[in-house]
Amino acid sequence: MPDAVHNALEQFDEQMAKRLERIADGIEGKAPRPGLNLEESHDRLEAAIRAYSEDQLQTLTSLLRTAVGLIISFDRDCGTEPNLMT
Repeated sequence: MPDAVHNALEQFDEQMAKRLERIADGIEGKAPRPGLNLEESHDRLEAAIRAYSEDQLQTLTSLLRTAVGLIISFDRDCGTEPNLMT
């Protein structure tokens, strides 16, 4: 895997883990942490992947897009998603 993609994937993984921890905290009734923008991290990762045309990386992009959508949907369903408009 190219270094740029690897680094972007590590940053994305960290953001995803933090987002899931925040969701779990909300479910447990703990005070919410500041919201994390998982979409921005995902966009940076997609940009790094687009620089390479390998089929495996394109498959990774598709899987990550699905993961982001599921996490955001779960966050909304749990009522733990921060109101970004305020």
